[in-house]
Parts: sequence; structure tokens; C-alpha cells
Amino acid sequence: QEITQQIPGLQIQTFTPGFTVFNLRGISQNNFLDNMEAPVAAYFDESYVGSMNAIAGQMFDMERVEVLRGPQGTLFGRNATGGLVHFISKKANYDEFNGYLKSSIADFNTKTFEGAFGTALTDNVRLRLAGRLEKSNGYLEGGVNTDEGIALSNEFYSEFFGFPYETGRGGEGSTVGGADSYSLRANFQIDFSDATKMDLTVSHSKDKDAPVGQYVHYLVGLDDNGLGTKVDVDNPVTGDIHKHSGSDFSVDGIDTGLDRDITNVTAAIYTDLTDNIELVSITNWMEMEKSHRENAGGSVLGFPFMTNANYNQWSQEIRLSGGNDDLQ
Repeated sequence: QEITQQIPGLQIQTFTPGFTVFNLRGISQNNFLDNMEAPVAAYFDESYVGSMNAIAGQMFDMERVEVLRGPQGTLFGRNATGGLVHFISKKANYDEFNGYLKSSIADFNTKTFEGAFGTALTDNVRLRLAGRLEKSNGYLEGGVNTDEGIALSNEFYSEFFGFPYETGRGGEGSTVGGADSYSLRANFQIDFSDATKMDLTVSHSKDKDAPVGQYVHYLVGLDDNGLGTKVDVDNPVTGDIHKHSGSDFSVDGIDTGLDRDITNVTAAIYTDLTDNIELVSITNWMEMEKSHRENAGGSVLGFPFMTNANYNQWSQEIRLSGGNDDLQ
């Protein structure tokens, strides 16, 4: 998210860790359906990511992030109407040994650990391994159904529906905005000859039962025109969603949370045909499985919202570039 501080006109919006929206110069995709493709394209290591559910992930051992504003269809194809964001990870290099380790401990039982290791296996083969682990209870405290709030809710909805209605208590006091995830990445760099090199990158990430957000409902008084007059902040009628799974945090019997597995493989081959002409082949395969479960009505009204996405993609790009004084 720090790239938004460096790029004018770029905003990032996350409904959940499983769904990320880039807004670039006002061009955006706000529909949260699993099958949508965004008008601001996302690329990882020169490969297009076709699912908005697979964009969000842990950023570690990164070389750089590129943001191109405005239509980029000439070089990057469709779905780059507003521009694109390109994440480029660090690759193996010729050093015999390189890497780093980093760990942190913070409030809300937050713990992170990440590191990378690289080495030259032979004169022609190099390897870099990187990974990151993150756990956190979450920094937002869930709303609590007070007795006064429940009484007001029961009175309101009983009158609204025309029959007695009883508000459930839901999962009280649970925290949200936490994480339980890990990511692993391996890069092999192979010199087939002085003119041909291959980068092979394999990555896998997993989010397990992540608590990622909530709604809190408040009851308000109404004036003669039917407009709200006051929010009773002391007596919220909670509507917690995206809650951490398990019996202690389930809402209206719904085991809520986010589970997601992403596996991504990219093979890029670079060949210098002449001093001025380069041939590039980029092959990518990605698989994602996501399960998202929430109670959008919370304890006020039971409204289960669940999506399961099983997404697969493969792509092949061949790029010939170069030229001379008369031709590019």
C-alpha cells in the first residue's frame, strides 16, 4: 500500500485481503464478483494476473514496483484501460552467497518473519529462495451486542416485520483485520549459452482462516420526516462479518473467514538474436482456490454471503524487439 504515497492518482481499496482494487486516475472496478477482471491490470514478474482475487499477497524480497498510468494496451494487451501495476521480485544473481533475515513482534500478537537466500550453484545455474510468515490477531475490535442494543433491536424489528423478532448476540468482541498466512518463492536462473538465459520462478502462498473486516450496525432515532436524528454509539447492534472461524467467533452458525491458496509458475527465456534484437518468451501458469464466508447481516438479520473461487489461467507471450537506424 505504500506505493500510493509515491504515485499521484493511485488509490488502493481492499474489501478483504482476498479482493484488491486499484484506482488509477479515476479508472476502477468496484464490483466484488469473483469473475471480474479489472481495468487496471496487475502483473507479477511480467505475467498478467487475470483474477482480482489473486492480486493481494505478501510483498517481500521485491526488486521494484512499476506503475504505468493511462491506457497500456499497445504493450500489455487488454484490461489495461486505466494503466497497470507491475510487481517485480528479486531474482538470483552471480554472487556466491547473499540474502537476509528479518523478524518483527508488535501489538495485537503480531509476529512476522521473512528472509531470502541466494547462491550460485554452478557457473551457469543460480538459485534464490525467499519466504514470509505473518500472524496477527487483528487490530480492530468487533462490536459487542449490549443488552440495551439487543432490546432496541428486538423492538424495532418486531414492529418492522409485524411479528416477534429476537436478535442474536453473534460473536462478541472478536478482533478483525488480522492475518495467518505464509508465502514461499523460488527463482532459478540458468544460462543456456552466452546469448540465452532463463528465469524460472515458482511461488506458493496460503491464507488460512483470516479475519479481515466487520460491519457494526447502530440504531438511530427518527424525526417526523423519517430522518435519523442520533446514533446510539453506546448501544450498537453489531453485525460482525469476516469473523475469525471457529465456534467462538461464528455468527448465526456461519463459520466465517477467508481461506486461499495460490500457486504461480513463470518461465521467461531471453535470447539475444543479434546485438540489437532480442527474443523473449514468457510462459505462465497460475491456480487459485479461495473460500470466502461472511455474515453480511450479522446478528441483526442473518444474511450469509459465501463465494468459492477455483481459478486457473495460463498464458504465453512472445516478444521480438530491437532494430537498427531505420527500423524498430
